[in-house]
Amino acid sequence: MNEQAAMPEGLELQAHHEVVENDEWIEGLREASGNPNLMMYYHHHVGKYVLGVWLEREEEFGRDLVMELEVFEQGHPATTNEWGFETLVARVTPVEEQKSAYRQKVREMREAEALEREADLEAKERARHHALVQGEEAMAEAIRIGAVPIAAPSEALEDLKPSERDVFDLRSGR
Repeated sequence: MNEQAAMPEGLELQAHHEVVENDEWIEGLREASGNPNLMMYYHHHVGKYVLGVWLEREEEFGRDLVMELEVFEQGHPATTNEWGFETLVARVTPVEEQKSAYRQKVREMREAEALEREADLEAKERARHHALVQGEEAMAEAIRIGAVPIAAPSEALEDLKPSERDVFDLRSGR
C-alpha cells in the first residue's frame, strides 16, 4: 500500500479520506474552541474518524492539507464518547486562549469574593449599629471583635418560596 503517513507538516488528503461536512459535532467543537479550522475526516482504509486542522485548502492552495490531531478508534466521537467533549475542547483550544480564560475566571472569582466580604462587613456594621441603638454596648463590642458571627443574607434565601421566606423572616426577627 502506497499511503502517505501523517507527518507534522501535514497530510495531503486522498480519495480514501472523506471529509465529514455539515456535522453537528465538529461544528460544536469549532464553536466551543473558537477554532474555525478544525475538521474531521473518515479514513476508509482503516475505518476510523480523524480530527484534524486545515493547513491548506484546495480552493486556495491547490490541495487539501491537514494536520491530524486525534484518531478515534471506536467510531464517530459523538456516538462513542471515546474522548469527553470538554477534553477535546481543551486539546484544540490554543494555550494562550486557555490561559486568558483561566485568568478571567480567577479575576471573576476574586471579585465575587471581594463583593461578598464587603457585603459581610456592611451587614456586620448594620448589626453593630442596631445593637448600639438598642443600648446593647456589650453585644455591639462582641459583633465588632467577631465574637458573634454576622454575615450578609445568603442569596439562597432569595430562592426560597415566598411562604418559606416568610417563615424564615419570622424566626429571624426580620
